[in-house]
Order: sequence, then structure tokens, then C-alpha cells
Amino acid sequence: MYSTTYKEGYREYKSPKHICEHPHLYHSVQKEYQKVVTRPIWQTYVEEADHLRHH
Repeated sequence: MYSTTYKEGYREYKSPKHICEHPHLYHSVQKEYQKVVTRPIWQTYVEEADHLRHH
């Protein structure tokens, strides 16, 4: 899920937050897990150029 764009030209994507999936452990483990991915805004063009270069 898109989060924000930095002025340096990078987009940040974050996965949805979720709580530990084991309800019997809620009292001992109450952490939220989230994955963050940062990509340059021009990354899709680089991937397309690579695709065209290999074909």
C-alpha cells in the first residue's frame, strides 16, 4: 500500500499492520508487524528498459 513520496525521488510502500495471529499469546506478545519498501519513482522505467533489452 502506497504511503508517501520523498523529495529525493523515492516512494515508500507499507504493508498493512496486523497483530500477532495467536490469540492465546495476546497478553505476552502485542507487537505490530509491518514491512516497508522504498523504490525510486523511475523504477518502472528501469524495469521496462531491462525487459526490452532482453528481448
